[in-house]
Amino acid sequence: MRIPYSLPLLTLLVAIAGCDGSAPDVEEPGPDDPMPSGPAYVLVSTTESRVIGAGSSVVFHASAWSAENRLLGNAAFVWSSSDPLVAIVDSTGLVTTTGVGRTTLTASSAGVAGSAALEVLPTGVQYLSVLTAHDLLPEGIEAYQLDVVALDALRNPIAAEMDSVVWRSSDPSVVTVNLDGAVSAASPGTADVSAEVNDVSASTEIEVVSTTGFGDHTLDLELIALLRSMAPAGVVRPPTGMSVALVEDGRLVMARGYGLSGLPNDDPVEPGSLFRIASISKPLTAVTLLRLVDEGLLSLDDKLIEVAPSLIPDGGPADPRAAQIELNMLLEHRGGWDRSVDPNPLFILRTIADEMGVPSPPSRTAFAQWVFSRPLHYAPGTRYTYNNVNYLVLGEVIEAVTGMPFEEHVRSTVLAPIGATSLRVGGTLERDRQPGEVVYQYAGADQSVFDEEPGVLPRQYGGRFNLRLTEASGGWIGSAVDLARFGRAFRDGVLVSTESHDYMIADHSDSGVYGAGWVLDDDGINHSGLLEGSNSILSIRDDGRIIVLLFNGNTDRPFTDFIDQILAIPDWPDHDLFLVY
Repeated sequence: MRIPYSLPLLTLLVAIAGCDGSAPDVEEPGPDDPMPSGPAYVLVSTTESRVIGAGSSVVFHASAWSAENRLLGNAAFVWSSSDPLVAIVDSTGLVTTTGVGRTTLTASSAGVAGSAALEVLPTGVQYLSVLTAHDLLPEGIEAYQLDVVALDALRNPIAAEMDSVVWRSSDPSVVTVNLDGAVSAASPGTADVSAEVNDVSASTEIEVVSTTGFGDHTLDLELIALLRSMAPAGVVRPPTGMSVALVEDGRLVMARGYGLSGLPNDDPVEPGSLFRIASISKPLTAVTLLRLVDEGLLSLDDKLIEVAPSLIPDGGPADPRAAQIELNMLLEHRGGWDRSVDPNPLFILRTIADEMGVPSPPSRTAFAQWVFSRPLHYAPGTRYTYNNVNYLVLGEVIEAVTGMPFEEHVRSTVLAPIGATSLRVGGTLERDRQPGEVVYQYAGADQSVFDEEPGVLPRQYGGRFNLRLTEASGGWIGSAVDLARFGRAFRDGVLVSTESHDYMIADHSDSGVYGAGWVLDDDGINHSGLLEGSNSILSIRDDGRIIVLLFNGNTDRPFTDFIDQILAIPDWPDHDLFLVY
């Protein structure tokens, strides 16, 4: 049976005499059909089955139907309410609510009845909702406003006496809240902030994230939200902390640490915390080598095989084209190696050591001799392919010319004069983590590349690479502040000659993407770094601003998401934090 198409369908209860309970099929009477019998069932409906408060009016409708499924248009009904203390009903089906609760409205015709339920809900505030755009707050923020919305029993917003809201914090040592719902973030941790009106309450959980140094709380809210929005993916783990530095008009106007360095100590990240900078090491190497060019100790067209013959295996290189590799080609990533062709040699160190008959990990000399015992992938100088081998061997060139260890020479001649003293080559094994260095977040593990520490190690701590081997291409650690110092010094032209400076930022890739030690972009120059457990970028913009971002995990967000938020702050104080850090 089908319900007649003309009936209201909301809140429908059916009382059927001699029927299976399904809706009737409507049949229009024909001219020769007999007159329908009395009502077989009654249908009762209403458009409002739930209302708020006594004194409301609701209309119920009733219709009688014959056993032949024909509407009886002249049926009379007697109405009743099962609970007059909730609602009463008159002879027309007009219901007036008298209290709170649930009642059944019944319509009877010729001894057949149908009914429908009505629920009368209490008036006033029945639900609260605490609203906030940020459930992650930076430590030290004051008067961040929470909002509360009052809802009636039907969850519709209603006006309420909001001055009667009682606010509470489950842990005032983490978050305090004043009478108006403005919170202050006291210390890192998590607390529930609740609002109560007339014994109705709601709460929201707020996490206070550690912040150190100097920043902007409006910016903090955005950067923390971005930081915590990074989700783990397989063995990749998001950072627990980051460090940010911003230079404007030559002044360090922002130096900020966010979050924690990671277990076991889990100290707050500071502006001076040390992070692996990975390939941001390349501009350091390029500057150092070009200073030697400026001093007349090298020429860009010098042949690698002549300047650093120790890199070449006995008997010469396997590929005679290697004799044509010039220093400029290495700086420009045009040395002849393509990492997309063969496995990256930086990540097969134990294999290389076995083939060379040396302990693992191999030295830079042994590594380079292994590389040169194999054919090049293309003729040197003919195309650009980013490859760490180019810069790895430049470290040997610098040592050969200066007679000093690579790190010592860079730190004493390039970094110490500009005050960037935190920059240094990092350790690979976890036990080699230096004071103030963060803990790198990554879940993958592999066979150790260190004979001295056999077994399976975390990839970021000896199960994949050796920072000491790659010191010239990606082995440095340092603070965001000191990278900003280095960026300012390069921009200001105090590190290399004007000719060398212009050479480094000219396009040598034939595609507008790489100079010599710097990545080229529409806004200036930059270099990023990526290793298991760390991400970094140093950006020197054409507008004069310098931005450094360092993470102790791997981000799935582009750096521009963070940079755009930083650049959106129009005004910074006139201070210079370089005088502090």
